[in-house]
Amino acid sequence: MHKRNSIFIRILKGLYIFVVILSALIVGAFCTYKVMVRPPEMEMPSAPVQESAPLSVDGEEPNTTKAPTAGLVRKEGVYTFLIFGMDDGSGNTDTIMVGSYDTIHQAVHVISIPRDTMIETDRANKRINAVHASEGVAGLEQELSNMLGIPIDFYVKVNLQAFVAIVDAVGGIDYNVPVDMDYEDPAQNLYIHLKEGMQHLDGQKALEMVRCRSAYTNQDLGRMETQQGFLSALASKVLRLGNVTKAQEFASIFSEYVETDLRLENIVWFGEQILGLDMENLTFETIPIHSASYVYQHRAYVTLDMENVVKTVNEKLNPYTIDLKSSDLDMMSVINGQIMHSRAS
Repeated sequence: MHKRNSIFIRILKGLYIFVVILSALIVGAFCTYKVMVRPPEMEMPSAPVQESAPLSVDGEEPNTTKAPTAGLVRKEGVYTFLIFGMDDGSGNTDTIMVGSYDTIHQAVHVISIPRDTMIETDRANKRINAVHASEGVAGLEQELSNMLGIPIDFYVKVNLQAFVAIVDAVGGIDYNVPVDMDYEDPAQNLYIHLKEGMQHLDGQKALEMVRCRSAYTNQDLGRMETQQGFLSALASKVLRLGNVTKAQEFASIFSEYVETDLRLENIVWFGEQILGLDMENLTFETIPIHSASYVYQHRAYVTLDMENVVKTVNEKLNPYTIDLKSSDLDMMSVINGQIMHSRAS
């Protein structure tokens, strides 16, 4: 895959991951009806989410105590998530996203973090995707928490092969393929041959469609539009109440491809909440960047647009009742060729 495509490919894989998580939440909703002794009519406590009351199998709201709040007050019912996938086995992360779910206003926002984003670290390799290999999930959570100025409540680690399995689990998707697609890359075992028009796509054909870029006159922009349209259709189908009957299959996929610190009762509770989500309130975007090709000590980095990152964090991710400032974020950027730090005095 060419370097110039890397950011868009990471976003694509990140969207795949989000659909997998939606399927897991359907499993939770199913469990509410099949496992819980009492019907799912319990009242959600309104205590601040930074408190650490223990969870119970009655479906209480998850506690969010892993990151310090530094005296800031959390918004009621807003949770944050680290969602990531791995690369070819080196321990580095291939896809990184941070999401927020406002269960009160039913809004989900997912922000993709390019894997080559420069971070503040003493290591020679200052790419964020290298953190997991040396510091594990906890280190990656802390790094993102520092960089974005917010706590990370839960993590979800996903094997990207789940995309095909999820599409097949819901019986495929009827979708209007926007253009004829013909592309072959034996090195990737990738063979794409699709005709323009409405058709029924199984998991493999869907994967081929969303990976193809050469068929569009505007290349990545055309592909991104197709990707987002298809994934919205898939997410909508996953969220249909009728697919609760697929819970056993979703559970099998989730068990095979997903690692998380969400407890069963967490998934149950979130599963109940997510079924009320309007697809118009589900957004995906990339963290604002300043440069995708800054070279520092023989490595290429993505550097961030400080001003717009702070704006994006406050609009999409901030779980606090007050806006964050640039000095609250531990963020690196390059301005006029000089490395800058958001906390610089």
